[in-house]
Amino acid sequence: REKSSLTVHGSDGKKEFACSPMAYTEFTDDNGIDADMVYVGETVPGVDFSEFDVNGKIAVTDMVFDTMDFGMLKKKAFYTHDPDNTIPEHYPRVMPYMSPNIASTVTEARDAGAVALVYILKNMPCNWVNFLGGYGWTSHPLPVLFVGRDDGEQLRSMLKSGGAAGHFVSTGRRQPAVTGNVMGWL
Repeated sequence: REKSSLTVHGSDGKKEFACSPMAYTEFTDDNGIDADMVYVGETVPGVDFSEFDVNGKIAVTDMVFDTMDFGMLKKKAFYTHDPDNTIPEHYPRVMPYMSPNIASTVTEARDAGAVALVYILKNMPCNWVNFLGGYGWTSHPLPVLFVGRDDGEQLRSMLKSGGAAGHFVSTGRRQPAVTGNVMGWL
């Protein structure tokens, strides 16, 4: 990825949101996409795009991650380190790679006519936007950006208070590369 940006113009004014691209999604050209934006709800249990007019628009949805109690995570994990038992057994841990409907939402948004998709990382424990999220490690048919939890609240508010238009940019290039993974044990 070379550049990603999201600027929204609404009745509340103009706001540039911190964002990052979703891996394995389409790129825009350098000029990006200018389009009306529409909020379509949460990805869980699933978005019914027939309820919304997203044709030619930027669709915005809340990405909701599954959670797992720390006690269950300790039982399933190879290693955990909490020697003083400071983390309660029923502490809900957000599992950012366990979220149903993520890949299918991209395809469904495209099939409904959306020109781009913005995921609000709704229940992340911070306003983080640098999220890998390849989801299936296959190419997805639409440009997609992530917006953090706190910024997402403001974006959602802008869209619900009279609508908004967005300028969406996600440029990059695909080329063959040699990569390698390094694993280590501490």
